[in-house]
Amino acid sequence: MTVRTNNPENGVVQSSATRIKRLVIEWRHLVVNGATCERCGATGSEVRTAVDALTKELGALGIKVVFKEIPLGTDQLEESNKILLNCKPLEGLIAGGVTETPCSSCSTLTGTSACCRAVEVDNQQYEEIPAWLIKRAAYRAVGLREG
Repeated sequence: MTVRTNNPENGVVQSSATRIKRLVIEWRHLVVNGATCERCGATGSEVRTAVDALTKELGALGIKVVFKEIPLGTDQLEESNKILLNCKPLEGLIAGGVTETPCSSCSTLTGTSACCRAVEVDNQQYEEIPAWLIKRAAYRAVGLREG
């Protein structure tokens, strides 16, 4: 059984399960001397776009959105460009996978050949994670689905 929310313009459908009242979005990315790689920088812009939209949409449903930006050192490069939603990796919430692809920007920052995380969903690879994909995972993290 699903219950329609009182806010039909955002197209959100609430499941009958108990709704989570808080969504914590954590974005992890490499930072070297105050700079991040181009790929992570683009993901960061998308995360902020998604957080702004989710704050409005989920706020109307009584769900508080909390955004945490976690800077990483070169020794944590494998965690860079990772997004967690209520401690769950984005890819796990959307039935996706993770791969690594060469990243010239990270290579420049680290001074060595480097790869960055990318997410694969429906046979499509996303090096820069788009806001719509972040939003899809966010709805699932709080027990909602877009309808």
